[in-house]
Amino acid sequence: MISSSIQSATNLSPDSCPTRYFKSLQPSVSYNIHRHTLIYKPVARKVHTVPEAISKEYHITRRLPDHPLEGLPELPVHPPIFIPGTRFTQERSDSLDLDPAKWLWPDELNLVRWLVLVHETTFVWDPGERGRFKEEYFPPVRIATVPHTPWVQRNIPIPPAMYQQVIEIIKGKIEGGVYEPSNAAYRSRFFTVEKKGG
Repeated sequence: MISSSIQSATNLSPDSCPTRYFKSLQPSVSYNIHRHTLIYKPVARKVHTVPEAISKEYHITRRLPDHPLEGLPELPVHPPIFIPGTRFTQERSDSLDLDPAKWLWPDELNLVRWLVLVHETTFVWDPGERGRFKEEYFPPVRIATVPHTPWVQRNIPIPPAMYQQVIEIIKGKIEGGVYEPSNAAYRSRFFTVEKKGG
């Protein structure tokens, strides 16, 4: 990776490192022969923070309910027989394997299924079922900025081997409401990294 190569090559002299090594890092980095060090980004191109006081409208707020347990259904003494719901289907119930040790009584197993069924919208089986926190408790975060020119960055190409997989992940984020349409003048780049184990 380039980042590890930059770290290992810092403060190397031209005699101890072949010229083709530095050419392989271009144009992301450059070599200053007078300082004998690698320069990642010129000072003029760096982004610096601006010390400013944050007004109250930009503070992050959390509105927790006065009685969190209010409105929760009571546990039934004799839970009903499981009836598949919208999300918590029979197939998903079987895949959960709620009693792997086979030591729960039938009523206890029905109680567990009933509990999951009542709160089925809080469980996620597919990426498209993911949602967001309620804005009445967690309002959107507003980020304070100073006058500046919006940036438009070219995206880093997605490797063809994982292209379709990345598209499916993005579609899942859109279906779950994580990604939303935007008319902003900004465009930031992103990159994909395959994790170990998929």
